[in-house]
Amino acid sequence: MRHTKHMAIGHTLVKHFAWHIAMRFGERQMGRRPSEAQDKFIIRLPDGMREQLKAAAEANDRTMTSEVVARLRASFEKGALQQEPEHASSLFADTVEREFETLRAQVRALVDVQYNLVEELRKREPKV
Repeated sequence: MRHTKHMAIGHTLVKHFAWHIAMRFGERQMGRRPSEAQDKFIIRLPDGMREQLKAAAEANDRTMTSEVVARLRASFEKGALQQEPEHASSLFADTVEREFETLRAQVRALVDVQYNLVEELRKREPKV
């Protein structure tokens, strides 16, 4: 309980400090906070989604707005890959090729170790 209280106080202090930094460096427009000067968009959410969003935001230590923005950004990045399938497939092919080369090098190293162990055992075998 005490840890949560200290985290909440720390989070509030960080937000307060960030707001003062924003004010100091001219992000204030016409007497409003920086967030008030940003674009606003009102949406209707299906039943229960607000609670889901709130829980996700708390789990990720974000505001609900930050959670929505993070999820939208992620969907746009994912969407960009879907819009360019040849680019996505070439990225995938490059990744698979690098992983394959890494595995090939690891197999070679294991074969070398096995060879060295066999040679060492042969040296230690009693001669008949």
